Amino acid sequence: MITLINKYMLNRKIIHTIFLSISALLIHFSGSCQEWATVKFDTNLTVKMPVNYEIKDTNDVKVISGSIESCLTIISRSFVNDTSFTKNKDLVIYFYKIYERKYIKRLHGHLINSETVTINNLLWRKFSFYQKLKRGKCIHHCLVLLFNQSTYSISFVELESNSEKVKMIREKYFSGIIVSSNN
Repeated sequence: MITLINKYMLNRKIIHTIFLSISALLIHFSGSCQEWATVKFDTNLTVKMPVNYEIKDTNDVKVISGSIESCLTIISRSFVNDTSFTKNKDLVIYFYKIYERKYIKRLHGHLINSETVTINNLLWRKFSFYQKLKRGKCIHHCLVLLFNQSTYSISFVELESNSEKVKMIREKYFSGIIVSSNN
């Protein structure tokens, strides 16, 4: 099973999702919007996004990104072909740790903190890391969920210098996540 997880983590879909996220970061970071929209991402996930959101849906990867108050919101989904390991909590946690490590590495980031948490009876990976940019450091706050043959990555990216100023916006973003268990 661990070999299966490692094989999945090297999947090009994940790399593609990360590069789409970086592209979104470069395009949207200077944008500003203060209004929110409820967006049905797919049958599993509904979220609150800035009204200026954009959707990129290519092959098996879907990314929604938007900007608000000089911050970037990114949600991506990629499919997991074999979910046999998801019945084992330890293997799911192992999957999350590998996903986190590879995600941070691809963005040349440095881990701040991470933990596995239970939210509404679902096991999530929560982590934050910083990334150096030409304009200073940015902080990525991320949640990852493995659910119904999909991996969801939900990120809020802010300039380090604005972290306290945008704390309430970040909390509103993450509190707007609704996972449907009707599937």
